[in-house]
Amino acid sequence: MRELFIKYRWRLFFWALFTILLFYFVPGQNDYYVKTDIEDFSSEYFKKALVWTFIILVSLIFMAWLIKSKSVKQSLFQTFFTSLVLAFCLFIFQTIILSFVLFINRQVKKDSLTKPYIANYMAGTQETKPNFHPYEPTTKRIVADSRLVDKLYHTGLKQNDTIYFRFDVGLFGINYQPTPFPDR
Repeated sequence: MRELFIKYRWRLFFWALFTILLFYFVPGQNDYYVKTDIEDFSSEYFKKALVWTFIILVSLIFMAWLIKSKSVKQSLFQTFFTSLVLAFCLFIFQTIILSFVLFINRQVKKDSLTKPYIANYMAGTQETKPNFHPYEPTTKRIVADSRLVDKLYHTGLKQNDTIYFRFDVGLFGINYQPTPFPDR
């Protein structure tokens, strides 16, 4: 058993670290953010940054192979297969990389932001929490994040009442809450 552990220790270490990151670290970072803020950042900046990172890394790898082999054909061939592995890794680890970006974002507070939300209830229903759908006038969207609904809703809230909620703005401009949203 000991020989087996010694033989596969690096694989076991990798899978243990991967499991901890995926099941503990990633959900832990999402607890500080509203889902729409993460989605907006991901679609506007993060995916473009991953593409540019890929392009720069492939260019550097090509240059390194070219300097080492001094053959353009061999360098292109080796770079092609290396870029496939790199693209696969970036795709597979995209969620973990995003979680590290969210973690780094929270480490530096640049500013505070107070967002207004307008109380919105489904037409013809009682003004209760299950029927409460806050509307964010700055983005013109109804917020579907149940954790934010839990924070914003309180009894006595009427249709079109304005609720203000304070966020901190992190290093990358992503809004976050200083304490995690409570679990349901």
